[in-house]
Amino acid sequence: DQRNKLVYDVTSSHSAENNLAIPSLDFSLVSFDPKRVDVFVNGQLMTSGSSKDYTIPDQGALKFYFQLLSGDIISVRTY
Repeated sequence: DQRNKLVYDVTSSHSAENNLAIPSLDFSLVSFDPKRVDVFVNGQLMTSGSSKDYTIPDQGALKFYFQLLSGDIISVRTY
C-alpha cells in the first residue's frame, strides 16, 4: 500500500520554476506516476505537467510554475 498524505507549510517565498524540496516526500514509492499523486496548494488541486501547475523533478521535490509565498500550505497525497 503506497497511500500517503503529507502537509507542508511554506516558510519563505519560493520563486517559480525552482525545485522545492519537501522533507519525507518520496515519489519513487509511486513510480513518479502523476496519476498516483494529488497536489493541493492552499486547498486547490493542481494539475501536473510542464505546461500546467507543477512537475515532479526528483523523488523528494516539486517544481511549481508560479511563485509560492510564506504561509502557503502544500498538501500531497500519493496512492
